[in-house]
Amino acid sequence: MRVSEFKHLSTASAHDSSKKDIHIRWLPPPVNYYRLNINGAFIKNDQTGGLGGAICDSNGSWVFDFCKKINAFSHTLLALDRGMIPLEIETDVTEIIEFLHYSHPIYLSMLDLCRSLLRRLGNLVVRHNFCEANKLADFLAKEGCNISIISHLAVLVAPLEKANIILRADKDGETSTRSISLSTCTKLATLGNLSVMKYTNYINRDISNIVTTTNASHSSATRDANSIISLPLVIS
Repeated sequence: MRVSEFKHLSTASAHDSSKKDIHIRWLPPPVNYYRLNINGAFIKNDQTGGLGGAICDSNGSWVFDFCKKINAFSHTLLALDRGMIPLEIETDVTEIIEFLHYSHPIYLSMLDLCRSLLRRLGNLVVRHNFCEANKLADFLAKEGCNISIISHLAVLVAPLEKANIILRADKDGETSTRSISLSTCTKLATLGNLSVMKYTNYINRDISNIVTTTNASHSSATRDANSIISLPLVIS
């Protein structure tokens, strides 16, 4: 969600004047993996919300997508039921990844349920991405707000026209640029943001320094995919 991401980036930038231009694009998962991009939307005027997600393969090809008017729904359960394994999950909401790492007293039961579902998906990667590289999920979440029945799940057998346009742009490598503080780059690197890892000068020794400054109780993993170093969350 853009509000959450903006709050995180603006807060970090206020304390760090050193900035780095980050080139942002949707990057495909490793060969034979699937990628689930998820997002949520909220319409203040009528207090409605929506969830949306899209699954693509390692070629950037559309597999299926879905949207829903919320109460509650598990994107990962749908992926599990359809056999989309191995799977990576991307979201532009940093709090989701942090809560899965550290937990939160208000959401303990919900987080335990999420972790249980993630374990069923095996060696699952959950990483951050910028909203610019999460446009398809953002569009689908807004479509979910427009569904008339709350909790009705729409699984699409073919992408909508606008979704197809976004999908083609992602597959073609459409890129945007943000100027981001170095402290924020460091934070997003620990959350596995591929754009940060690809377009900054992080190398193995830098990543090691980052890892040692994070909570030692993290379950983290380092993976090399197309010369990109990432620090995904792995539920074990």
